[in-house]
Amino acid sequence: MATTLPRITARVDVDTQDLLTKAAAIAGMPSINSFVLSAAIEKAKQVIEREQALK
Repeated sequence: MATTLPRITARVDVDTQDLLTKAAAIAGMPSINSFVLSAAIEKAKQVIEREQALK
């Protein structure tokens, strides 16, 4: 039986999609999804590290 992974979705306007598509291509990412996931993980780590440094 296949395991279903959690999913995150977002609805965006056309300008945001165009921006993300362009950035993903420049970054050499295979898809917008890959780009957004990579950026979100990087930002999440920064936020957590900053919070831990303040404690």
